[in-house]
Amino acid sequence: MNKGAVAAGHHLTTEVALEVLRAGGNAVDALIASYVASFITEPCMGSPGGGAFALVSQPDKEPVLFDFFCQTPLQKRPAEEYHFIPHIVKFGAEEEVFYFGRGSTAVPGAIAGIFALHQHSGSMPIKQLFQPGLKLMKEGVALTDFQRYDLDLLGDIICHDQFGKEIFHDNNGKFKNVGDKIFMPLLADYLEVLSIEGAREFYEGYIAHEQDRIFREEGGSLSYQDFKNYKALLRPPLSLPLGAKRLYCNPLPAMGGAVMAAALDKIWSSNEKIKPGTSEYYHLFAEAFALARDLQLNPQKLTAWTNHQMSKKWGSTSHISIVDKSGMATALTTTIGEGNGYYDPKSQVIMNNMLGEAALLPGGYHSWQPNVRLSSMMNPTIVRGINGDIVSMGSGGAGRIPYVLAQVCWNYLTSSLSLREAVNYPRMHYDGKFFQVEKTSGQLPEKLLGIPTKLWNEFNLYFGGVHAVSRNANGDTEAIGDFRREGAWGFE
Repeated sequence: MNKGAVAAGHHLTTEVALEVLRAGGNAVDALIASYVASFITEPCMGSPGGGAFALVSQPDKEPVLFDFFCQTPLQKRPAEEYHFIPHIVKFGAEEEVFYFGRGSTAVPGAIAGIFALHQHSGSMPIKQLFQPGLKLMKEGVALTDFQRYDLDLLGDIICHDQFGKEIFHDNNGKFKNVGDKIFMPLLADYLEVLSIEGAREFYEGYIAHEQDRIFREEGGSLSYQDFKNYKALLRPPLSLPLGAKRLYCNPLPAMGGAVMAAALDKIWSSNEKIKPGTSEYYHLFAEAFALARDLQLNPQKLTAWTNHQMSKKWGSTSHISIVDKSGMATALTTTIGEGNGYYDPKSQVIMNNMLGEAALLPGGYHSWQPNVRLSSMMNPTIVRGINGDIVSMGSGGAGRIPYVLAQVCWNYLTSSLSLREAVNYPRMHYDGKFFQVEKTSGQLPEKLLGIPTKLWNEFNLYFGGVHAVSRNANGDTEAIGDFRREGAWGFE
């Protein structure tokens, strides 16, 4: 019997999507409902103040990529006028520096994207799709181990202002513990208005005017005109043949899809059946990742590589993957970065800090150009077979995302590993100094390409969080949420 499947970053995000599928909604309906719910179930990763990419694949149609990522402001001020605060996030022994504050915010696309998805292929009333998430915001959601860990990593940002503290602190002024509920009733009220009034209310109403005030008075980035001009964009995805299958992923100007495609193209060209975990396996990925990283750090070379391939006609982040019983598949990757540290007191919306993400700004902080769609390493991915089978996946993990997905794709499509085994398999990443290698029982060389390897003795969210679903030509489904980020999955 044909059935749908869902994989996401929280069990309630997953359950909301499954409820919509069981009520007769399609994969896009389920995606919208679960995305709204993620604003409370995964509050360190999702918000109306963030951005996302979504890939939609319908049977017998070419997939479509929805770009509702963040846009740079129309006006650029001197760097010293921006409110810009550094913060160090530690992943085990590794550290990353991010900046937050009023001046770190780019124009958010989440709300525009939700309504664009619904207009394109939604089948249920959008107000109905908002309701499960609004209910969770009012009734509260208990913190899980992973959400509590997120607070340890990002709490200085998420709870920077008093309104964040009201959500995440207990009566003693400490972070709430696992099992304690967080509530966002004001966000529920605001989103209910949006579900009736539409995206225009967000981009020309209260939020847009409030951000304009912040721009003028508090070192912010955004003006009313930035919001009014924002549009979700539909693009043809980047496409790559992988044997008898075809991969679809995020196209330029986002870098994630092209970087992953470059790595996979290098790996596939080896024409070797290499067993995961062997020395040859690590050397193969080391070569591919070194090539892909070089392209990543040189946008002009990456663009040239992508254009050449297209001429050959191969056509804090979380992810949701869905396939419904008709074979429609969706993949959405979303982020607020680490948040800009400020919750709006009337709507409980926290804005993104995309202008404080070094991975998005190869030229350095404040190097962005006005009025352009920011690049991103986020990369919702769908692989389709000629017989009708389909896989939908994506990951969190900042600049590591395309490398994580390349490994999962290779392990699943070329070996005897199941989808679950491919997602759970130890990963590696090249950070420019070391090949970081996740806990493994395989044959790990001390050096790869003459570069030292660093072995982690644990599985860690540093190596992403791939949530994936698949459906074969017979209608059989498989789903897996990555244990590294407390992923959840279920079936219609």
